[in-house]
Amino acid sequence: MVSKAAMTHKFNEEAANELVDEIGQLILGDDALDDDDWVSISAVINLDGQPDVRGFIYRTEGHATPSTPEKSELLSTAKELQKVMTVGGVTWKAVLVQITLPEFEIKIAFEYESAAKWPIEAEALRPVLLE
Repeated sequence: MVSKAAMTHKFNEEAANELVDEIGQLILGDDALDDDDWVSISAVINLDGQPDVRGFIYRTEGHATPSTPEKSELLSTAKELQKVMTVGGVTWKAVLVQITLPEFEIKIAFEYESAAKWPIEAEALRPVLLE
C-alpha cells in the first residue's frame, strides 16, 4: 500500500502533463480511428512485468471494438511518464487512459497496487459519458 507520506512528495507536473498529452496523441494517431464512427476510447497501459497495451474503441452505435494502438512508442512514452512520476521509489504499475468526443477530453487514472485492477473487458472499461 502506498503511504500518504509518499504521495505528498511532488513530481514534475509540467513534464507529466506533456507526456500525458503525448500519450493521448499517440492513441489518437491509431489507424483504427481513421473513420468518424467512434465516440470514445479506453486503453490500459500495464508496465508491471511484461509491458502491454490493450483497449477498446467505442463506436457511435454503442458497440466496442478491441484495439491495440502501436505499442512501441506508446510504451516508451508511458515509461517516461512513470519515471517522471516516481517519487521516493513509489511508482504506478498501470494507467487507464480514456478519450471521449466531441471535446477529445482525456481522463487518466493510475494504479499503484495491482496492474490487474482494470479487467480488459469492453464494458468494464467503457467511459461514462456525461450529458
